[in-house]
Amino acid sequence: MSGQVQKVTVNSEGQPIHLEVKRMAIYHRMKIVELMNESQETVYLFFYKDQFLTGKEIKMKKNSHLSKAFKHGIVFTSPHPLIDGFLRKDQVFQFKSTNLVFKALLKQYSQQEVALILSFFDSFLSKDKINEVMKKFFYDYRRNGQYRLAFQILMIVRLFDSKNTMLELSNSLEYSKHKILYDLNDPTLQANDPLYAEIMSFKKRANDPYFSNLQTTLAQEYRWMDVIAIYIDQITNGTIPTEQQFPAFIKLISARFSEQDRIYMLSNLSIQSTKLQTELVKLLENQARYEDAINVLIDDRTETSNVSIHGQLLNMLEKDTLQVEQIELENLSTYLQNEQKLKNIEEILYSFIPKFLNKAELTDVHDWLQPLFQFDESLPILKTIQEMKTIKDDPDQQLTLGKMYHRLQQHQHAIDCFNWEMEMNPRDPEPVQWLTKVYLELGMVEESANYKYIYSSMRKISG
Repeated sequence: MSGQVQKVTVNSEGQPIHLEVKRMAIYHRMKIVELMNESQETVYLFFYKDQFLTGKEIKMKKNSHLSKAFKHGIVFTSPHPLIDGFLRKDQVFQFKSTNLVFKALLKQYSQQEVALILSFFDSFLSKDKINEVMKKFFYDYRRNGQYRLAFQILMIVRLFDSKNTMLELSNSLEYSKHKILYDLNDPTLQANDPLYAEIMSFKKRANDPYFSNLQTTLAQEYRWMDVIAIYIDQITNGTIPTEQQFPAFIKLISARFSEQDRIYMLSNLSIQSTKLQTELVKLLENQARYEDAINVLIDDRTETSNVSIHGQLLNMLEKDTLQVEQIELENLSTYLQNEQKLKNIEEILYSFIPKFLNKAELTDVHDWLQPLFQFDESLPILKTIQEMKTIKDDPDQQLTLGKMYHRLQQHQHAIDCFNWEMEMNPRDPEPVQWLTKVYLELGMVEESANYKYIYSSMRKISG
């Protein structure tokens, strides 16, 4: 995923137009994509069960079915992997007249499905016209004695226009045995009216058995994108799937999306679950994005055990390529303050502080450690930083300071200190000995040999 807002091409009146994708709503078997043209006018693409129906340049009407889709549906803002996966970049969407769309719908779908689809066109079709079509469907079934199908149309009418006078007919005696199935949400409703049962499961998807019923229905129809969407929706809204459902979610997105896309999705979900967090950290490590992985582990919004992630965190902090400036320092400090084992704190600090000192001044490091000083001053690493801060401007303590810098792998700082000490005490061989050692560790063999010669000469003179 590029992270860029996707653009699609539509063909309206023979003219290809490139539009920017703003967001997508998934609601009651429909997917509706909101686009924006160069004039900042809104265009909508309508899909039923992933099949494109038509598109319109319209303004969304208040309280319309279209507005409800974006208010009560599952909405993804572009860019998002689900939108990118749904809209093929090479596809051109052909806008058709309402009459042509209606004729095509009647050939392909049941009248119940057509009634549902038309209800989403209420921002460009009048409510009266939609109700008129639904009324015709109802009476067609009723004249043929198909009372179950006629009642199904009434249920679509109720979803679309709850004040429609047609609904009074639902209380008629001939519909009583059908009505009770809907009123009691009878288990057989799924078999008798799968469309309405799916709509009810979607509405109540935050709870079981509705979520499980919806997930099963979508999976049986291979509507994998909708399955992923309801998982994301449930997790986002704090309704955590069961332990058995998480592996299914991970398996599904792994089969359909690249590592990069999965990272994008899980980055917005991992704070809700340690399982998702673990999966996200694994993906980030695979891409050597150690800084991002560390930030996930130390995010103070996550519910993780410090003990369980200590090894992971330590391993990534020791990476030579680590970019310290990308680490959330405040979160790392909070993590360390919550760590119960002093040994673990010490290990993290000895791994992190040398890298921190490569990018920051000693005073900055000291300031960052202040909460830990208050927490426990007995840690050797804290004592070292405190002493370094105290003596850093003392000309008589540069040899000691250089040794401390060396212990923290700050070779250049150590060299500066030893050079200062050598200038201040030209007869003392110890700073020269240290310079020999540091340059050798840096692989600067010639410089090390020069200081070794000076050191040997000083030892002979003193001897």
